[in-house]
Amino acid sequence: MTRLLGIVGLIGFFCALFVHLLTFSQVEIELQMPKVWFLHVGIFIVFLPFIISIRDNFGTNPTHKELLSIMPVW
Repeated sequence: MTRLLGIVGLIGFFCALFVHLLTFSQVEIELQMPKVWFLHVGIFIVFLPFIISIRDNFGTNPTHKELLSIMPVW
């Protein structure tokens, strides 16, 4: 499940990056792609399960050091 949510999050990241790069062009994003606003809702698809997973692994009050232990170094 974690891997699936990671893949969904990565897809969402690249979609958001694409939309942000389009803002530098002459494309009217909200007119040509009205469903682009669903990216705002998409964060909750991966964020809420992330919070639940953190609580399952580290308890209700994880320390900063515990949270950094699961993050990539970069």
